[in-house]
Amino acid sequence: MHGSRLIHILAAWGVALVASGAFLFVVYRYAPYVLENDRNTSVWYLNSLAEECWREFDNLPPDAAVEQKQKLLDQAAGYLRKAAALRPDAQHYQWFLLWTLYREALLTDPPDGARLSESICMAQALWEKTGKTWSKPALFLADHFLDQKQDDQALPFLEAVHRQESKNLRAIDGLIRIAVNKGEDEHALQLLHEKESIAHLSTSERDLLVTLLARQEVYREAADRLSTLVTASGSSRERWFLYALVCAGVQDRPELSGR
Repeated sequence: MHGSRLIHILAAWGVALVASGAFLFVVYRYAPYVLENDRNTSVWYLNSLAEECWREFDNLPPDAAVEQKQKLLDQAAGYLRKAAALRPDAQHYQWFLLWTLYREALLTDPPDGARLSESICMAQALWEKTGKTWSKPALFLADHFLDQKQDDQALPFLEAVHRQESKNLRAIDGLIRIAVNKGEDEHALQLLHEKESIAHLSTSERDLLVTLLARQEVYREAADRLSTLVTASGSSRERWFLYALVCAGVQDRPELSGR
């Protein structure tokens, strides 16, 4: 009797598993068609279509025609416009759209002014909309203005991100770049030391650091740092020359060597 009951239970489980499998197959097989019919109201599907366009774009060969690249990004932007209109409260679709427009604008030389302007305006609006707390649009705008050599316009965005995220390396890098451009050696040094406390400095950054130290007549620290750099293989003639100057500074002005 117990054996018969066990058989019935196993049979019931088997039927349930078959039914579940059939249901999952139907969902897998026909869900795309349901979404296709609902493409104007499904932000998920619109976003997936945009991502597919981007995948095709990323997989294009380097020598692909500009028109082919423009077509894919233009299609992606079209899907994202619909998604952003359906979900104006969702930052993701607005961000994805402005980035797509920006990349499309840069496909031509000179860049497409209309798309470039639209992407910049969208980033500024998104920055304001988020209460100036989301670093993505701020860093996007800062990078754009830095590329345009408009340091004064980039600075407020970098300073805002740095205040909110003190360990944001992109913000620190931008601030270092501006400080160097303005000849603010002491501030650039401070930022480089700050970055060094949270990340590994690149070789070019270490070269910049010792150059700034030498300018500030902090010869001992500059010499100590350069001694490590010059022993590395492939040190340039300029680096050796700077090392010699710094060592001379240590010997000639020992009172400044530890400043």
